[in-house]
Amino acid sequence: MPNSVQVNPPAAQLHISAHGADWLWSVFAVYAVVLLFTLMWSFIQPRGQRAFHHIALVILVVGTIAYFTMASNLGQAAVTAEFSRSHTPPITRGIFFARYIMWALDLSLITLSVLLGTGATLSEIFVTIVMNLVWIVLLLFGAIVHSSYKWGYYTMSVCSIFYVMFQINFLSLRSSLLPNRRSSVGGASFITFFWLMYPLIWAFADGGNVISPTGEAVWYGVVDLLTMPVFVMTHLWGARGVDYDSLGFSSGKTTDFSGARAATTAPAAPREKVDPAPAAV
Repeated sequence: MPNSVQVNPPAAQLHISAHGADWLWSVFAVYAVVLLFTLMWSFIQPRGQRAFHHIALVILVVGTIAYFTMASNLGQAAVTAEFSRSHTPPITRGIFFARYIMWALDLSLITLSVLLGTGATLSEIFVTIVMNLVWIVLLLFGAIVHSSYKWGYYTMSVCSIFYVMFQINFLSLRSSLLPNRRSSVGGASFITFFWLMYPLIWAFADGGNVISPTGEAVWYGVVDLLTMPVFVMTHLWGARGVDYDSLGFSSGKTTDFSGARAATTAPAAPREKVDPAPAAV
């Protein structure tokens, strides 16, 4: 049976191997299984207490789609590498832009999920999420630039990620409102530590062309599994029994009236008062 690399031939000279595609399919399977489990878990939660589960579902849906795309050897572009290494220049390398789209959506939602449990202000959450998007977009810009100017984007990206790390850890330490505060603070430290792996791997992969696309897929896959499915499950477990009123929001708050019920239970129009007829004399 032909593999995805044969079915969808890559445009770049340096691309993932058949074994690399198999690894990506394995990561896709883990995402899909955790997604189904989280979906069932969300159904047993009371209505109005599913905010963290719904965020987790979106994270896992996006990751599942992204890894299906990459395992199918799609969602990529051929970019001329700055460093040819042992190859005869110019050499092109496959860049999975699907991965950057996944990071932009999922890591921003993870940031939102963590900060919702800290009592952070709306402006603090907004700025942190925007800066999270900034460092990912800057890495994408650096990946598609074939000259040394890519390292300018890389430097700005690293500065942005340090700002995001500081915000997440500072806000978590300051005012975590989740029942298991130690778990919340530990989770924030966990994800920010592994987020440092992204620019580090990038420097050796899309940036410096030191490791092969297959090696890049393996490293990114491990970090993605730790910072998304693994973190999502541990975060949901740490947030169990949370008092949504203490967080200042209610998820899916139900209304007193809905659909036909609203029509049948709507108050009747006031009747006009009619004075009794005078008695006959």
